[in-house]
Amino acid sequence: MGRGRPTVPYHAQETFFHWANKDQHYVKSGDTFRDYAFTVEAVGGPYHVRFVLAEASVPPGNTKGETRFFFPVPKNVLWDAEAKTLRIPFEYRLPIEQEVERFGKNSKGQEAILEAAVPRLLEAVPSLALCAVLAQPEDKKDDREISRLERRLRHFSRRRTSDYVIHKDLAGFLKRELEFYLKDQVLHLGDLEGDLVGKSRVLLVVKRLAEDIITFLAQIEEVQKRLFERRKFVLRADYLVPIKEVPRELWKEVLQNKAQLAEWKRLFAIEPKKDLYNKTGKVNLQFLDEHPTLVVNTALFGADFTNRLLSAFEDLEEVTDGLLIHSENYQALRLLQRNYERRIMCIYIDPPYNTGSDEFLYKDRYQHSTWLAMMGERLRLSWHFLNSAGGIFVSIDDSEEAYLREVLRTVFGPSNFVGVILWQKRYSRDNRPVMGTVHDYIQVFAKTLNEFAAARNRIPPDEESLAVYRNPHNDPRGRWRPIPMTAQGFRPNQMYPITTPTGVIHRPPAGRCWSMIESEYLDLLKQGRIWFWTGC
Repeated sequence: MGRGRPTVPYHAQETFFHWANKDQHYVKSGDTFRDYAFTVEAVGGPYHVRFVLAEASVPPGNTKGETRFFFPVPKNVLWDAEAKTLRIPFEYRLPIEQEVERFGKNSKGQEAILEAAVPRLLEAVPSLALCAVLAQPEDKKDDREISRLERRLRHFSRRRTSDYVIHKDLAGFLKRELEFYLKDQVLHLGDLEGDLVGKSRVLLVVKRLAEDIITFLAQIEEVQKRLFERRKFVLRADYLVPIKEVPRELWKEVLQNKAQLAEWKRLFAIEPKKDLYNKTGKVNLQFLDEHPTLVVNTALFGADFTNRLLSAFEDLEEVTDGLLIHSENYQALRLLQRNYERRIMCIYIDPPYNTGSDEFLYKDRYQHSTWLAMMGERLRLSWHFLNSAGGIFVSIDDSEEAYLREVLRTVFGPSNFVGVILWQKRYSRDNRPVMGTVHDYIQVFAKTLNEFAAARNRIPPDEESLAVYRNPHNDPRGRWRPIPMTAQGFRPNQMYPITTPTGVIHRPPAGRCWSMIESEYLDLLKQGRIWFWTGC
């Protein structure tokens, strides 16, 4: 086992990575613009308050960021005295530069906007009784009282933009929690010396009531789960076809489509009057022949043209060499899985970094957990797409890098970790008060590490790299350089003895092992690729 090397028994340990939203579907809700109404009781009431979203518009001036916010419009508040109804309009738009400076552009910006709007909204309420009840404190946050109106404003904006999760097995989860609750909160050690029979009846009643509630909630969640997991319909399919693949009898129709010509001008800087027509006004077919990759977009044509174009292809899959999906990513992966399972060689994803500075914002206090729920199931779906030699590359920054690594280890297995690529994203520090970061990460995992490594194309060394290589023995395979045969650590199958040409037996030095197993060593020895120092 090595010269004088003591052996220490060890036990392999496995850590189970868990998070609050594990085994839940992450649902990215789109922006839904529906009215929101509530009723309050006050003197002369009841009164009705309705939040109405006006037509969303981008304000003039210099907009900053990509996050849109709900802006109440106090000057347009309407009061219907006869119906006792207050109507508060909203705009949903990008903030202008002054608003970004005042409110910020992350998840707290929306709360700041609503807080600033409350006094002006209350001033616009003609009814003193309604104004008083809307101004009443109803909640508290960070030692600040939240009025009833502000609380409702927050609810309105939150329910339009919040993400939520659906539990995959809510009944099982709640039943496990119920067992813990009964043991920890209802039954106590002192009950063993008291009226244990009475306490057991209490336990039974609580258990049965809770089970009825669990059954009811689980039925609702199961419906949500089935709706979410059901494969969605394709709403629309368009095709981008190179002009060389379009039948020539359709070319004239293509050139008569003003929208298509405008797109070519925008994308490829083609001037239709100059390039597509000759001096006599006839179509310049030679120009189209010389530019065979001009793309015809069927989205710009009617259904009749699209059907005639597609019918010209015997095998549409054969002539289409790419696919672009505009969809919620989980649903897109589910849709593509049947056709592309185990067919993909490389996957690269650039997920939301969860920094709070983009559209991926959370309203709950389990931010990392919600992000992990989103990433976990999408990575599991991606695993099915990769063939055995495939690999996945995932960009991330410091915010979630550690958590992402653990999810990838869970999905792909620790043994399929390839490495981490660091790339420099800026050359000057950011404005962090302590230490600025200038790099991001790309986590790399393989479907099967050995096959992934075997399938990679090796990059030939350049002349600078080859300078360290020599060929003193004129090896026909080219220049070479010696590398040590030992590696740090202890691996039982790499601790074999090696006998040199002079009969000396060597074993790995303390704290190290050979860098290969014995069969690999014997194969290299047979090829003459093991070099022994003179006199060794």
